Amino acid sequence: MWIVAAIIALGVVWVMSSQTSKKSDGEIQTAQEYSTVLAEAEKLATPVLKKADVGETLNSQELQDIAQAEIKFDRLSKFRPSNNGPYFMSGRIAFARGDNAKAIEKLQLCLSNTPSNPAPGYEKVMNSMAGDCHFMIANIKLNQGQFAAAEQEANFALERIPGSSGYLTVRARALIEQRKLKEAKADLEQAVKADANNSQAKSLLKFISSDSR
Repeated sequence: MWIVAAIIALGVVWVMSSQTSKKSDGEIQTAQEYSTVLAEAEKLATPVLKKADVGETLNSQELQDIAQAEIKFDRLSKFRPSNNGPYFMSGRIAFARGDNAKAIEKLQLCLSNTPSNPAPGYEKVMNSMAGDCHFMIANIKLNQGQFAAAEQEANFALERIPGSSGYLTVRARALIEQRKLKEAKADLEQAVKADANNSQAKSLLKFISSDSR
């Protein structure tokens, strides 16, 4: 009899576990649940992406954290497909993981849901988000050897945030690859002027200055 009871108990546990898993990984049903999942995703992703943004290597736990966060952001996008924020975060995570195809897909979805003329009060955050989308796509195109496409993406980024040191630097990298050294030098000089701590811009400026002699 205890064997039957144990089997039933195990069955109940399995069903409860399955239902819990389905609830945690399934579609979001309410705005309150959306807010909860968003907070969980941001808590997992934010510290890891800060490391990735400065080029630090992610450990196995951090990779697991952003993988879980990515699942949550994808669930958020399904609930509110016109919200650009979760697409942006999914794109950042895919970019950090080196999944270029998914990164471009999510970043382009973010851009398609980001207004070109944001409502008053939202200009800064929307332009920054769109600029960063183009910036990440530019880096991907650079790594793929698509230098003209990278330059174009950097141009789009600079339309959103003119004078951004990072955006100018990625455009300069694309220009250097196309041997447009005069334009690259101008971008790098402007990048260093905007951010004196931009070591990449300084190194590239030194490189093309010596290369053009």
